[in-house]
Amino acid sequence: MIKQIDGYICDQEITSPFILNSINSIKDRLSCLTDGLKIVGTSHPYYGAQIYGWRSPLPDHIDNTGHVLIMPIYISTGSERMICAESACDLEVGHLYVLDDRKPHRTEGNGDVVALFMGSYKAKALGDDLYGKVFGSFRDYLA
Repeated sequence: MIKQIDGYICDQEITSPFILNSINSIKDRLSCLTDGLKIVGTSHPYYGAQIYGWRSPLPDHIDNTGHVLIMPIYISTGSERMICAESACDLEVGHLYVLDDRKPHRTEGNGDVVALFMGSYKAKALGDDLYGKVFGSFRDYLA
């Protein structure tokens, strides 16, 4: 499952030198990756906001941690699609998504994506309380 969480859209412009430098650093590291999954990853378990990125297209893979929340903050080509099992989403900058990374998932695109990440969570934890908390953490991270 991949789905957009309605009502959680961060439309603030990124001006933080720390975030802009982080995006550029991730893009630089992605350009050096030549084999396997082209992902500059996250630490697990860790329940704070993390920044990570990938170079599309990514093949089907399973992380097998649970439900994770992501919010793209940079999409180099302007469009990116994530497919998970039988569902798919066109990702948009500033939108909050939940992904069940225990299921095969992949991306369709031709560029770099940098996103914020939190998780993983069990299905019973999903809901507006968690989404609001994570969204707030993401906004604070970007400030």
